[in-house]
Amino acid sequence: MRGAVISVASAVALALAVGPSAVAGDTPDDLPAGMPPAAHAPAPLLPEPAGWPFGDGFPRTSGSGRVTNGATFWSDFLYDDNGPVSIAPLNESPGAPSYGGLRYPEPEAHNNGADIFRAAVGTTPTDTYWRVDWLTLADPSLPAAAFAIDLDDDTATGTPDWQFGTGLRAAGTDAVLLVSAAGAWLWMGVEVDPVADLGGAVSIDEDAQSFVVRLPRSVLEVSGTSTVRLASGLASPEGFAFRQLTPEHGWLPGLPAAYNVAFRDYDDEPALHNFWFEKTQATTLATGDVSDFALQVDWAALDARTSEPEPIVTGVTNRWYVSNHEFGHGIHFTPEGLRDDTENYLGRVQPYAMVVPTNYEPGTPTGLTWMLPAYIVNHNSFVGTSPTFVVQACEDRGVLCASPNGRGPDGFYARSAELDFWEVWRDMATHFSLDVDRTILGGYSMGGYGTSRLAQLYPHLFAATWMLASSPEGLYDGLVNLGHVEHYHGHPAADSNVPIEEALQEIALYDEY
Repeated sequence: MRGAVISVASAVALALAVGPSAVAGDTPDDLPAGMPPAAHAPAPLLPEPAGWPFGDGFPRTSGSGRVTNGATFWSDFLYDDNGPVSIAPLNESPGAPSYGGLRYPEPEAHNNGADIFRAAVGTTPTDTYWRVDWLTLADPSLPAAAFAIDLDDDTATGTPDWQFGTGLRAAGTDAVLLVSAAGAWLWMGVEVDPVADLGGAVSIDEDAQSFVVRLPRSVLEVSGTSTVRLASGLASPEGFAFRQLTPEHGWLPGLPAAYNVAFRDYDDEPALHNFWFEKTQATTLATGDVSDFALQVDWAALDARTSEPEPIVTGVTNRWYVSNHEFGHGIHFTPEGLRDDTENYLGRVQPYAMVVPTNYEPGTPTGLTWMLPAYIVNHNSFVGTSPTFVVQACEDRGVLCASPNGRGPDGFYARSAELDFWEVWRDMATHFSLDVDRTILGGYSMGGYGTSRLAQLYPHLFAATWMLASSPEGLYDGLVNLGHVEHYHGHPAADSNVPIEEALQEIALYDEY
């Protein structure tokens, strides 16, 4: 590494702090010296829900799963609870639109009230267990989840209808388990029975943001391979059905009442123009038939306590981490949308985009290239709009690439947006092998501004920087720190947002130093 740390205009403030909620959890191995405490603080552990005896085997890569310790664990995409194609969506940033059109008029939903974060199915010799974790759970009475189970993995048996007012279909459904804060109910083709009357139990854990149902195997007989599906909606007032939605929710007649369907992977949701990995979900939900989104459960493997390693998904991925700071519940909106210079994505779990080259080998130090997104987009802006650039920058060079969400689309990589940057870096260093001498920082527009700002504050962390269509916009004093850091700057001659004169001023200072 080259360069020396010379302080610049403002302090890092929040991004340097370690929150009081920090507890012993994952700790990073491959971080360079001289980083702020936020990068080194152990990640908090998410609470284990009551009534769940299988531990935490969830992958950190959204859209992936694994089997371990008697259960199969799945991580869903974050902030993808936009439902079917419907009325023009209002949920997300204008630069990163969703395809689904559902929304939440209920204030207790915090604009994220039925977002499936994780799901799991487990078994013991006497019982099966069914778990759903929510990304936001400010009011447990709000969401409901429906597991549709094809017990014999045969589409010729059972019925397509999911029951419980979901409006969903999937061929071969033999049983449907609905769970809400009011309890759980099992339909098996004839009548609906409360789980408690069947010798089962329901656990609603607000701290863990989890619903867990235990069902005796004598009631739900499982063997061989079953196909499991899962969808979420808002609970009816009584709790034993999905709520009938209205146009205020963005719902149109004929559409199902579901916000989110789990068990979608990257084959289901290709990245191009798919900023929340819910494009296929939205178009499929509009038909009501969600047969394509399913998890195969091998009950013998669960009974045998088969254990699979954490999956390493190559190519474009989304990952999640647990932050030391929680700013509230769900998504914060203003009448103008997300653009208000405050945190917008508030919870303890946050997403980021990552590209893992196909030649990545765990244990082999690998270079890291940052791709900081522009204003009013999100972490998937590069992978969603510039596939050729991503292949050339990541796959062809054999390096890891990452894009943070910055807690919203307008943080300019300061305050909580900078905190997000350091915590994403911590998460990657915890789970991947990084070459600390091959870290390149760059970005487009606002991401270029963030590149200059962070590099001026921490020049010793970066081997090189790059900026596209951007400038430091007044942060020129700290450029003296970057005299020995290689830099690339690309800028259009006619740019109405960032005049080329600003870029030329920066380049002239680089030349001077």
